[in-house]
Amino acid sequence: MYKLHLILKYLRKRRIAWVSLIAVTLCTAMVLVVISVMGGWLETFKSKFRGMSGDIVVWRNGRTGFSGYEEMIGRIKALPEIEEALPLIRTFGLINIKNQIIEGVEVTGLDIERFSKFNSFRESLWRQYQKPTDAGTKPPDIASFGLLPDVPYELVRPGDKQARQRPGIIVGGPLVGMTKNKDGTVLEPDGLYEAWVRLEVVPISADFRSFKDAEPSANIYWIVDASRTQLHQLDSNSVYVPFDTLQRDLKMTARTFVNTETGQEETESARCNEIQIKLKPGADPQATVAKVRQIVESVQPPAFNPIRIETWDRQPQQEKFLNAVENEKLLITILFGVISVVAVFLIFCILYMIVVEKTRDIGIVKSVGATSGGVAAIFIGYGLAIGIVGASAGFVTGWIFLHYINEIHQGIARASGFYMWDPEIYAFDRIPNEMDPTTAIVVVVVAILSAVLGAVVPAIRAARLNPVEALRFE
Repeated sequence: MYKLHLILKYLRKRRIAWVSLIAVTLCTAMVLVVISVMGGWLETFKSKFRGMSGDIVVWRNGRTGFSGYEEMIGRIKALPEIEEALPLIRTFGLINIKNQIIEGVEVTGLDIERFSKFNSFRESLWRQYQKPTDAGTKPPDIASFGLLPDVPYELVRPGDKQARQRPGIIVGGPLVGMTKNKDGTVLEPDGLYEAWVRLEVVPISADFRSFKDAEPSANIYWIVDASRTQLHQLDSNSVYVPFDTLQRDLKMTARTFVNTETGQEETESARCNEIQIKLKPGADPQATVAKVRQIVESVQPPAFNPIRIETWDRQPQQEKFLNAVENEKLLITILFGVISVVAVFLIFCILYMIVVEKTRDIGIVKSVGATSGGVAAIFIGYGLAIGIVGASAGFVTGWIFLHYINEIHQGIARASGFYMWDPEIYAFDRIPNEMDPTTAIVVVVVAILSAVLGAVVPAIRAARLNPVEALRFE
């Protein structure tokens, strides 16, 4: 009982100990906030990448693609684990928007209606969130009016027959100047949906040898929407067009040709360079990957440049980026963890000072029967009490700060004009502010153990004090 009495007495009366308590509080809150923000940033990126991809992706490096995809998809969809599978075409192109924006872009050909059913791409469409199919099927119905590049003085309206013959294109928001202000409000450029787009691509056949043998293929599109996936590397240089249109422009449709080596006439089925697959709930991704690989290899035997089958997070681009963000999170966590070690040294110094100052009290306690273990327990308990109170206060402080971090940021920005979190740079409108319960528990427990660790050496010194020596000069 005397141990608890002395612990509470020192905690109340020794105000110098409050310094170590405040240090534990601030370090706990700081680590919780940093880990939560970085963890939220990582999870947001994961969800965005996940939202733009199927559960399993079949692809081949390069732009020539692979044939036989229709047979592959038919057999893949017959598997009980599969809910949907569809082909994509990805290539590079040169885009010309009203002779004002000329950029190299990554072009994705897709069936917008099917693609929107098994990921969150439709949520990125700025204008057509409720009607994603309009982008590929009836683009002129939502286009306002514009001047076609090949008919420069003729006004073309959405109802005109000529306008209806033009396919629609979805462009990345930043590509056409769609930005956010400091408050996170999206600013849409004037006349965006009155604009025509000339998109030029280079057909690369399976027997492609040199660019001098390829003739660029161009098509005219209406801008029907802008996509904001909140992944800057996608939005800044990506456009989306109907799958059939791009396949035709790239000459990836089925064809009959003469093999220059054998002189024989050969037939090649239509090509794509990616297949997105969505699994049914509860399906095992890795087991399904093995089944899909068997189907793909039976249609296209392994070659020098094999067709790859991976889960969405194992694609090279996503895996490399997510690993980099995870490493950044780990590095910052370690950095702030090292900074937080100062709390351990503060507790050590303060308790050591108390032991030196309270030599007489320790001698009296020992002289009336307290054991060395009991004296050590007083200071270990003192460190434990500082850890529990400080870590608990740090948890509450960190949670409150994290909960209102966006409001605090806006207040500082309005008062000083300094925006630490620029929505246009970081892509996300708000600072991530969700605290993971497991992470919070680990941080609090580590903070308490660190406080106890700081009390170990002073406790050992106090336990070794000889009561006779302690009281000799008192």
